[in-house]
Amino acid sequence: MKSLVFTAAVAACGCAFAAMLTVDSKAVGGEPGTYATLQKAVDAAAGGDEIVVKGGEYYGRVRILKVYEKPLTIRAAEGERAILSGFTPITGWKDEGKGVYSAHVDNKAMDLFLGYEPLQCSRWPADGTRVPFVKTDDKERLFKTDPVKDAPFLAEIAKDPMGAVCYYHHGFADTMIAAPFTSYDAKTGVIAFDKRHWKSGFRETGNSYSFMNHPALIVNPGDWAFVPDKTGDARKKGGTIFFKPSAKADLDRVRYRVNFGGGIVTMIKDKASVANVVLDGFEITGSASSAIYVKNASDITVKNCIIHHNGGVGIQVSSTTNLVISSNVIIANGDGIVLGSIKNGLAEGNEIGFNYADGFVISWHSEDVVARRNYLHHHFLLAHPDGFQLYRFVKNIRIEENFLAWSAGIMAEEAEQIVASGNIFFATGGAGIVCGHQNSHFWKMQNNTFCCAGLPFKFTGHDYELDHNLIVGERMLYPNVDKTRITSRENCYVPEYIAQTAEPWKLYKSLEAIRAAHGFEVGSTTAPNTFANVPKSYATGGANGTAKDSVLLRKDIKINERFAIGDKVEFNGDGILRTVTGIEGQVLKFEPAFPLPVFRRLFAVNWGPEAKSCLPLLTQVNGCGSPVDPAAFANGDLLGKGTRTIPVLPADVIAAMPNPNKIIVPPCD
Repeated sequence: MKSLVFTAAVAACGCAFAAMLTVDSKAVGGEPGTYATLQKAVDAAAGGDEIVVKGGEYYGRVRILKVYEKPLTIRAAEGERAILSGFTPITGWKDEGKGVYSAHVDNKAMDLFLGYEPLQCSRWPADGTRVPFVKTDDKERLFKTDPVKDAPFLAEIAKDPMGAVCYYHHGFADTMIAAPFTSYDAKTGVIAFDKRHWKSGFRETGNSYSFMNHPALIVNPGDWAFVPDKTGDARKKGGTIFFKPSAKADLDRVRYRVNFGGGIVTMIKDKASVANVVLDGFEITGSASSAIYVKNASDITVKNCIIHHNGGVGIQVSSTTNLVISSNVIIANGDGIVLGSIKNGLAEGNEIGFNYADGFVISWHSEDVVARRNYLHHHFLLAHPDGFQLYRFVKNIRIEENFLAWSAGIMAEEAEQIVASGNIFFATGGAGIVCGHQNSHFWKMQNNTFCCAGLPFKFTGHDYELDHNLIVGERMLYPNVDKTRITSRENCYVPEYIAQTAEPWKLYKSLEAIRAAHGFEVGSTTAPNTFANVPKSYATGGANGTAKDSVLLRKDIKINERFAIGDKVEFNGDGILRTVTGIEGQVLKFEPAFPLPVFRRLFAVNWGPEAKSCLPLLTQVNGCGSPVDPAAFANGDLLGKGTRTIPVLPADVIAAMPNPNKIIVPPCD
């Protein structure tokens, strides 16, 4: 029998009684209205009820499968840390010798954690660098590599892969891929793949590889490998974990993520729907798939949650109407938020950062979605990342007053009737807003700020309206002047205006010249750089061999014009000001050194010799640019209330945040 809590509102309106249900991991039963698991409380609840979850760690999936006539509120107890977790401890360790231990697990283990800190899967080369391919052969599905001398561990992989993968960088697609291989010949260096695991589209150069996930590659403390059981039953996905701990006590703390086939919190009901659910204040972590997965639903709210260290998507929602995602912290997952087929959605005031692929995806016929005042940052990790990604027939999307930093900007295809207003694009690497694939049309872009963005805009479709944007130190590009139908006016350029048109290609160095030629930039202005703290220059590049105290910048960069000895440089947004100590050709030297050689690619921001902070302080100029305050966003005030509007991260979660210059690479893509 449920315990009933009368509220003033219920008593005043004469509505049906609501119940408060309590979930307590320490509950032993007997007390009415108190449950030991959240699932039991959900099964007992009715619309209008409130489930309060006491502090503690609750393991396993929770399914919410009903249509509630009134909202069911499920919230963490005030001031208590209620964790919904998929992390699974490992027991039964056996000593294999040489500091390595093994244990059998019942599920596929594609990661290993010490607390919330991910551990590096065994790999070669052990420093995280990769070896160039000599040749790729699409027809035969193989890579040709130079044979490696004096490497008996590679001979062990050739003899029995035991679940090993070839982890490689597909240069043309600019993404990392982990693929099982059918064979490896250590003498010839040939790696062959089956049709399922082969990715085509290679160019001759720019591809590189490493091996991962084999017991023979375990060298350093923290290294591990998972060897799947050899069984013909596809449903049995267990296997053996091999692990070399730093200390034997780590064997009691190590754990892995379990795939629940959806999410830790799942709201999916085939051929039916779920409705009227509010999820409030939880920490959701440790799923090998998604944290929250919603499908065929309506009137769903997720707020004030910390969603971290999940292998899939932080919040994944599809085929849902009336969705609210507000004031959550979504970090260190596969993707941040992924929405598909959403009608009437609002994502507001969320911090979405350090996810391994994209920050925020809106796709598949979604309409009437607003993404407002979100802080998207640090998506330069494994995949080809975007801050926002729009694709597959989305329309009427508003992207308003977001701060995108160290994360690619907005990438779109098949997206129409889009408004992007009041956003800051900082250190995006490529263009800030990309209307790509010749099929993204009818956009309005107003009051955005672009700094260290490569290009502010890249247009391939038609009908674009630009006004009151602030472009700091970037060149404008107007493509297909006679076809694109761009209206660009009343923008501000700091400190000068430089533009180029395509078809015909021509360079313009003044607003007067572009107005006379094409009628662009009526009412636009230039202004001097008076910002308190913005970079003096930036550049892209990559590893300088295996060096940790130098990087190799792109050969087309005039390095001596952008950097000088004594400048303070930040790499990949790690928040560390390093000092330039030397310039030799395209090599930039600095101190202190990186913890590892550059893993994938590099984005360098030069804050100047007097810099004290890595935070851009950007304000509006001449009525142009974003009203967003980067300092407020960095301090957690995303809604402009003068106080933190997102949950405070626990210390152990902060300690396990990804380092963009020391990426823990999983053995899967």
